[in-house]
Amino acid sequence: MQRSLRYTFPPNCFSKRLAALLLVALGVSSAPAISEVRAQSPTQPTVMDKLRLKIVSGEEKQMFEIESSEKLKTVSDLLKYVADADESFKYKSRGSGRTFFITEINGQKNEGARGRNWIYTVNGKLGNKSAGLFEIKPGDEIEWNLKRYRP
Repeated sequence: MQRSLRYTFPPNCFSKRLAALLLVALGVSSAPAISEVRAQSPTQPTVMDKLRLKIVSGEEKQMFEIESSEKLKTVSDLLKYVADADESFKYKSRGSGRTFFITEINGQKNEGARGRNWIYTVNGKLGNKSAGLFEIKPGDEIEWNLKRYRP
């Protein structure tokens, strides 16, 4: 009698994949009664389950798409997550929470009151509070743009 094993895991789920490999190794040698093992996981994430971060400076653009997570609560959480995960994105800031302030992204610094500065929008609307407090949710698109502020 032939048995088939099928494993379904969300993308980038290393620990579950490792556990599955161990189950296969153990199942083949010591548990022939296992016919199917399926991890409890949601279906493939849709666009609405993801967060998008866009960085715009003149003609230069970067786009990141990240699976939403309970750990990513604010715009600043998203920035830190992307910077930790991708070497092509770097930023500098000062403060935290309500005093969080971006001073530089990818080597381009704020220019001060009369120049261009990093300004963010969420779903096309200007952020109305510090990026350290602005809460995000699955499906949001956050854009940071180096430009002059015009109310």
